Amino acid sequence: MTFESGDEVSPRITGWDTYEARCARRAAKPIKRFLLAAVISSVLVVACAQRPSGAPSVDDRAAAGAKGSAAAAARQALVDAAAAKPLTCARTRSSSSYVLFHGGVAYSATSFVGDEQSTWTLHWSVSNNFTMGHSGKLRAEMYAMPESAGPDSFDQEGWSGHRIAMFYPNFSGEGTYSTDQLNALWHWDDIVSSATATNPPVGKYCMVVFLFEQSDSCKNSDHYCWDAWMQFSDPQLFN
Repeated sequence: MTFESGDEVSPRITGWDTYEARCARRAAKPIKRFLLAAVISSVLVVACAQRPSGAPSVDDRAAAGAKGSAAAAARQALVDAAAAKPLTCARTRSSSSYVLFHGGVAYSATSFVGDEQSTWTLHWSVSNNFTMGHSGKLRAEMYAMPESAGPDSFDQEGWSGHRIAMFYPNFSGEGTYSTDQLNALWHWDDIVSSATATNPPVGKYCMVVFLFEQSDSCKNSDHYCWDAWMQFSDPQLFN
């Protein structure tokens, strides 16, 4: 068969297709799809390799690290100064009522890190020495004081200190008027109360526990005024 020059002729095979020809036509399509997939994949890889615009750069991370180091150094300086602070806490107590602490008081906390959350536990006891009736509602309060307390430290309003937490009893049975009220001429030992609270700022403090009672004659907004308090002899460092 003869073709004139310039004619464009589509390739075709007359007669029976050879095995090689059929294989060549079938193999052509997968190769094209593979090449197209490879091109798309390369585009995606390039796109994924680019850093998102909102991600911090190396310089940003370095600046944040330097700032964190400076803050840590400043905090450590506060801790060192607090640890070196000369503070003596006299083991003293006072009472203004027939309702008072009965025996010793102890406290513990899951953390003494300044300004952090901690679970505080108070072991305490209370006595109602009135000869008749029952007490008002009772609760204990833990305070951190910047200076040692004296006998008259809390007689006036406006005394300074960090109230850490309030603790409530859970009375039941004989001698009790309610879960937080005690009948006259009764005492209750081994009260264990817990509360989650924010610690005071970094510093060294004298720790003072108060026994508060609710009464109509108390002029505080919640009508709780203190009946007794006691100060622990060991100062507490919050680091």
